Amino acid sequence: MKKLQSISANAHRRVADAKRRGLLANMSKTFVKCTDCDNRAEQYDHRSYAKPLEVEPVCNGCNKKRGPAIEIRALGTNHVR
Repeated sequence: MKKLQSISANAHRRVADAKRRGLLANMSKTFVKCTDCDNRAEQYDHRSYAKPLEVEPVCNGCNKKRGPAIEIRALGTNHVR
């Protein structure tokens, strides 16, 4: 589980760095549509933490509907502890 926490944290750090560098939109400053429903996106969703910059902007509701990243689903849980 610790390794998954490390992979997850690394992916989130990489996204934060990409936002700081202007490679990804900072959604607190820029309106970005949710990939799934066209509402305002509030976060970037990782389908796989092994691909830290392959993310999609989603609203909280759609992120919840999408469920956890594949590494977490493989463990049979809904979140990283």
